[in-house]
Amino acid sequence: AFNQALGSLAGVARFGYAYAPLDEALSRAVVDLSNRPYSVIDLGLKREWLGKLSTEMVPHCLQSFAQGARVTL
Repeated sequence: AFNQALGSLAGVARFGYAYAPLDEALSRAVVDLSNRPYSVIDLGLKREWLGKLSTEMVPHCLQSFAQGARVTL
């Protein structure tokens, strides 16, 4: 679905990054639309749960997205 939404990538920058201050942390995200899926996920989560969300599955979700979308995170 992600690849279909992007289309042909004509005129799209292949990679990008962003920093965002969130609460008491600085978050960084780097995305490469390389068609070579890979991910490095280092969230430093200290809690098992964030509300009703199990933090154990968050890295897996991001890794699965990278594989399915064929992007590097």
